[in-house]
Amino acid sequence: PASTDAEQPVGHVRLRYQDLVNGRPGDCEGALALQRTEIASEVSDLDPFVGARVSRSLTLNGIREANELSAHGMFGAARERLAATSHQVNELRGAMLEDAEAGVAEALEPDFQAQTRALDQATGSVANPDLAAPAASAAGRAARRRVETQRRVNEDLTNPWGD
Repeated sequence: PASTDAEQPVGHVRLRYQDLVNGRPGDCEGALALQRTEIASEVSDLDPFVGARVSRSLTLNGIREANELSAHGMFGAARERLAATSHQVNELRGAMLEDAEAGVAEALEPDFQAQTRALDQATGSVANPDLAAPAASAAGRAARRRVETQRRVNEDLTNPWGD
């Protein structure tokens, strides 16, 4: 059910642990809530570390979707998907690093660079092999092997951010 409350609880966490430094049990807890508003100036900026994680998800999904398109012989659509993903990641990168504190920007830059390299490599590897050759022919089998090899290479690119 929709609520009209401005604050909505999202989660509550309690952690109990053994503090090895002090030699005694430790305990901490916290609650997460969101604040709803219709006033744009009251909306907080996205945390840069959260933004980097969102960007990794975009990268992962873009490469996986391009793989699916390539597997169906839709190489142009795969290249378009990767180009759109690169654009999204670059926009998010700019937004996250523009106003970030120096240490934060420097900490996140290698992550964004790795995403850009993965997308560039995936884009460069999406080729249009000769799938017109009959599947039973040597040329047809070789073309399908190239597509499968490329799918695996692109999937490997997602491992740093995947499950």
